[in-house]
Amino acid sequence: MRVKIGLKIGGGFGVVLLIMACIGLMNHSNIKKIDQYFKDYAKWTEVDASSNEDITQNLLNLSLALENYTRKPSDTTKTKVLSYMEKSEAGISHWKELVKGIPKLETLAPELKKKVSKIHGEAKSYLELSGCLSTKACSQDQLEKLDTLRNSILDEIDSLLGTLDSNMEEVIDPQIASVLQAVESHNQRAATLSLTLAGVGIVLGILFALLITRVVTKPVNRILEAVKAMAKGDFGPEVTRKIDARGNDEIAEMAHGLKEMLNGVIGEGISFKEGLPTPFFTTDTDLKITFANKPFCQMVGKSLEELKGKHCGDILRVSQCGTGNCLIKKAIRSQAAIHDTAVADKDGEKFFYSVTANVIKDLEGNVIGACEVLINITDEKKARENIEKNQQIMKETALQVQDVANQVASASEELSAMLNQMASGAEQQSQEASQIAAAVEEMSATIMEMSKNASEAARVADDAKVKAVDGDQVLRQTVESINKTSEVSRTVAESID
Repeated sequence: MRVKIGLKIGGGFGVVLLIMACIGLMNHSNIKKIDQYFKDYAKWTEVDASSNEDITQNLLNLSLALENYTRKPSDTTKTKVLSYMEKSEAGISHWKELVKGIPKLETLAPELKKKVSKIHGEAKSYLELSGCLSTKACSQDQLEKLDTLRNSILDEIDSLLGTLDSNMEEVIDPQIASVLQAVESHNQRAATLSLTLAGVGIVLGILFALLITRVVTKPVNRILEAVKAMAKGDFGPEVTRKIDARGNDEIAEMAHGLKEMLNGVIGEGISFKEGLPTPFFTTDTDLKITFANKPFCQMVGKSLEELKGKHCGDILRVSQCGTGNCLIKKAIRSQAAIHDTAVADKDGEKFFYSVTANVIKDLEGNVIGACEVLINITDEKKARENIEKNQQIMKETALQVQDVANQVASASEELSAMLNQMASGAEQQSQEASQIAAAVEEMSATIMEMSKNASEAARVADDAKVKAVDGDQVLRQTVESINKTSEVSRTVAESID
């Protein structure tokens, strides 16, 4: 089943978001409960504050105002007494409204209201009877009644405040403590739950991170390492093994496509370079070797790992290296193929190479390096030199043969002349033999004539002998010339061989 990376990542993020949503919902529920607790707390504290401000504070102020009026009776102090009476009346009414729903306090409220009303009634009576205080014309009986009435008011206020405080401590304080305890308990539970869910989220986040690492990060990093290595010219099996094409997601498809590309175009290129029977190497733009095939490694006596990153001029050391005639530099400058012959000196022996250098470009046409192929032409060079040497020898031999041929031609002409002379002498001898035959037939003529003819024949025979000896010398010269020609021909044949 093919599961896309986006789905895997989305699923992981979905789980994390689900956990966060659960934490949010639980916290929301806890917050609502805590909010209710705080409302209850606010209610109890409002009741407590109202009891202090609306009742206790106003009644205490009323007692103080009454004491001040007694010491210094005036309209101002009297007004203050009346003001605090109104405030305490309003305060008890407000407190009564607040304690509705609180059974004990709700029952207590009417009782307190009656006591406040009683206190107010006595205070009004005190104000009515205290008119003589301002004129200092009060009788002893009036002063005693005022003291009794004032003390009763103060005692009633103390009694009311005592009753209120005791009931508040009995009802409000436990409620406030209960609310605070509930809030603390919920906070602890919320904190525990949040920590638990956070721990689960962290664990799931780690698992999700490991999943991302296994599914995305690790394969991508391996492919990236392989691509970087290939960019430097390393296409070995260790590099290609880093491209993990297992799985059925998008990264696996990318790795599979990359491997197909490597096995296709790049693989063919590597096979071509490795399969070249002549030395071949590539460099970057700084002339540092990035690749070399086996014939080149064998030529310089170093492995590919030893050659990588080395300056080609430090390795090759042919006649153009380190000079302005460097073929790779020329190729990079002209961005075209450069051909030339180079000479290398190894162990005192000279080697000759036919060298071709050209640039390497990326897909955008930018020069990223160069390559160079070397063909060893030392044997051809030596063979050409031998051929030129043999051609010179043949030329000299041909001249000698020409001389011999001229000599043979001259000797042949002399031989021909001698043979012509011999043929003429033989014809003459034949004629003389005919004459002798005729003379024999005419022997009967005379002995003298026969003797004369015999002498003449002897003389002609001597001449023929001399000519025969001369012909023999000419033949010997001819044979010697032929033998000399044969020796020269044999020398030529050996030179040609």
